[in-house]
Amino acid sequence: MYNLDAAPRFVIAFRGTMLDKRHLIRDVYLDYRVTVGGLNKLSRAKNAIAMVEKFADNAGASNVWLTGHSLGAPPLQQLLVYKYVHFVLKDPFYHLSSQKQHLGLRKMIPLVFSISKFDPFEVSGPKHLTTVNWSNPHHQRSIMACMVQGAYVVERDRIKQRKQRLAPDWWENFHYELVDKVIDVHDHSIYGIVLRFKQHQVSPATTVYNRDAAPRFVIAFRGTMVEKGQAIRDVFLDLRLCMGSLNKTSRIQNAILMVEKFVKDFGASNVWLTGHSLGASTATIIGKYMAKEKDIHLKTFLFNPPFAEIPCELIPDGIHMAKTFFKGALTYILEDQRKKSQKNFAKLTLWTPYLFVHHADLISMGYIKYFKQRKDLEGTEASGVAQLATRSSVREMISNLFRKGSEMSHLLPSASLNVSRKRMDNFIMTHMIFPWWEPDLELETSEHRYDVNSNDHDQTRIEEKGNENCKESLCHEDNNVKLYMQGALQQSTK
Repeated sequence: MYNLDAAPRFVIAFRGTMLDKRHLIRDVYLDYRVTVGGLNKLSRAKNAIAMVEKFADNAGASNVWLTGHSLGAPPLQQLLVYKYVHFVLKDPFYHLSSQKQHLGLRKMIPLVFSISKFDPFEVSGPKHLTTVNWSNPHHQRSIMACMVQGAYVVERDRIKQRKQRLAPDWWENFHYELVDKVIDVHDHSIYGIVLRFKQHQVSPATTVYNRDAAPRFVIAFRGTMVEKGQAIRDVFLDLRLCMGSLNKTSRIQNAILMVEKFVKDFGASNVWLTGHSLGASTATIIGKYMAKEKDIHLKTFLFNPPFAEIPCELIPDGIHMAKTFFKGALTYILEDQRKKSQKNFAKLTLWTPYLFVHHADLISMGYIKYFKQRKDLEGTEASGVAQLATRSSVREMISNLFRKGSEMSHLLPSASLNVSRKRMDNFIMTHMIFPWWEPDLELETSEHRYDVNSNDHDQTRIEEKGNENCKESLCHEDNNVKLYMQGALQQSTK
């Protein structure tokens, strides 16, 4: 070991966000405070400052170095530095603030969360996609994510009044052109775009194989934007999503009309849907509507779709099972709601959207356990109650009692679930669209298909000629659920 005199006597290291149950909620809250400001008022920052003051007083500022990662890096350390700058600059803090190299802060840059820095395609676009094969599912995923990013950038081009538009690069590199926009009637923001494939275009940027497999039209929906002017409307729609009434808003109704128009003119096989976050919920509601009302199953890519309940991973297993039993029992008691949810699930079973979620994303991680629980309980005595619970929502049931017609977008019978296990720097990045066009996502894929013919599942038939089979299967499910609930009640009374 050389130059021991240059080594710091003390190093104070700060960790970043941790995603286990014990730390997740607190750390994510602090991530939020970093982005909106006010971290300096919290106990974690104050305690850290007190600790550094103690060692700087006793050992001297030149003997104290700071280091950290993610949440533990720029936020806390900037607070420490500026805390000393705002003092009277008395020793030893003068040395601590003016000679920052002694703190190991020479190369430190404040963490500024500016989403627009990702807008240029040449900065953050998928550099690996110089060759596109439309039969490759990973290429499909990457391109659909780019289309959604294009929907975000279109709106930011409008907000910032950019003379040099950045959005077209996100679709023109894949031989698409913009043919229409979906505009919110309330704030006139662009929340969706319609793109058309230019079949015979030759681009020097990318080589395309299997052009016949490419969708003729892609309709992409952006998620919530925090820019001034958009945040209020988008957050309002986020709240409507949580309440189960997003399907009643003008944004959804206009989007449905747009999709119906292109499906009618060009055929369902030529139209793909995609969306991210709030936009994924928009695409989900549209896809469910087309499947239930039109018997049309559109190919749909959903990135980080919100799961409008508390994630199961954050609920103790016992409470989660009690909640499941309660929902199943309530659905069983409300016969009209039970038959309606059974009928809707049977109609939707052939529609299989592609879900892309990160395992640590609090907003969408609920889908992982939602499908896992249903699979784990297949063939067990509790399967009937579990099936009732996974196709029902208490908010939806209460709303339907008052004829509100609400619909929870996260209740899906079938899906191709793709879970990314790639480590992200912080919670915010787990919910961003950017990672989804990258090649190294450590994806785990599982197929979930709602089997209407299985004895352990709902068996509703939708064909007009199958009414008697419907009644028979309803009775079969009723008997299974009744027997299980009777057994559970008997055990609870012992």
